[in-house]
Amino acid sequence: MIRYMFMAVIVGCGAFFVGEQSASADTSKALQEVFARAKKALETKNEALFKAQWHPTGYQKNLVGRSGIPGRAVFGQGARKGWYLRPDPKALVAAAKSKQPIIPCLIWSTRRKRPVDKVYALLVQYQKRWVILGAGENRKQVEALASKSTSFVPPTAAKPTPTTKTAQRTFAKSLFGSWRGVAQTEGGKRYPLKKIQIFYIFMKGGRFASLMKFEGKDLRRKKGSWYTIGDKLVLQIGQRIDMRFTRKGNKLMLRVPKHKRTLHLTYFPATVK
Repeated sequence: MIRYMFMAVIVGCGAFFVGEQSASADTSKALQEVFARAKKALETKNEALFKAQWHPTGYQKNLVGRSGIPGRAVFGQGARKGWYLRPDPKALVAAAKSKQPIIPCLIWSTRRKRPVDKVYALLVQYQKRWVILGAGENRKQVEALASKSTSFVPPTAAKPTPTTKTAQRTFAKSLFGSWRGVAQTEGGKRYPLKKIQIFYIFMKGGRFASLMKFEGKDLRRKKGSWYTIGDKLVLQIGQRIDMRFTRKGNKLMLRVPKHKRTLHLTYFPATVK
């Protein structure tokens, strides 16, 4: 019951679709995987794999300053002396919300089974993945690199301007009316919403309302606006929520491909009070 209630509260608040907590967890996992692959590369003396975890410039050059060394030197010493960068787990979680995370790392010796030093690693997104831009013992020097790290990341290509036809906003008539949430699909599993009642109400003129009840008692009511572009649905409930919708008879699916979540609803002709 607690799980269902937790999921439904998220749905009712709209954060179900935004997935902020999930996004942070995904980022934390992605950062951790960078260090895991780097560790494996040092243990197996696989320089190609290790190099892939670094920004090309940071691998060849020391970008930090006197307290840092380039990635190729990290590989040379780590593979030869038997140590690797062990990130602080708590820092990985906290840094997940940062665009330029700086992760404290122990230089962990597998031979001595203890840390022999400590450094700070700066990670950036490069070619749609996280990589290490530089690392050094002096945090202020690493922070200085972070302040100019954008110069090492190519700008994101501008998205093409949509045509008038594709950008035209409409109010899909197939969504008009009241809908009741019956289940949520996440990670390939379907979770029914039993004691929790979720209602989405799409009204003419772009008005929108949502209602969440638990065992008949109101938990949350929200009002906002909506519009559609093709099969894309955009809700404005204090924040913008983009999703895709599919209606088959009296069944409606609202999904966000990015977060792999789907809310299943059925048409509810009665007036929601």
